[in-house]
Amino acid sequence: MPRKGKLEPRQPSPDSPPTANRYVRWRAAVEELLLSRWVRAPRDVKELAATVVGMFDAGAHDAEVAAFLFDEERTQAGAPWLTDAARLELVRALRTSAGL
Repeated sequence: MPRKGKLEPRQPSPDSPPTANRYVRWRAAVEELLLSRWVRAPRDVKELAATVVGMFDAGAHDAEVAAFLFDEERTQAGAPWLTDAARLELVRALRTSAGL
């Protein structure tokens, strides 16, 4: 008996090796960028990188990630240390580090 309806393409699970490796590489790239361009943050950079990658993976826009980093700067240091333009430039670099 033939199937009815259109088959949906199968999405890879986040735990599949190619996808898992992609996320590991992306988190490492984000961590490296944060360490080189956001060095004053005392927060655990590994945790921060995982959060940023998770935000992008969930569909967050650059402005949303920039707002998150702005809040982190205020929480960590009491005041932001990057200008809005510099923060947005950093966020674009974080996003593109995944090859997106």
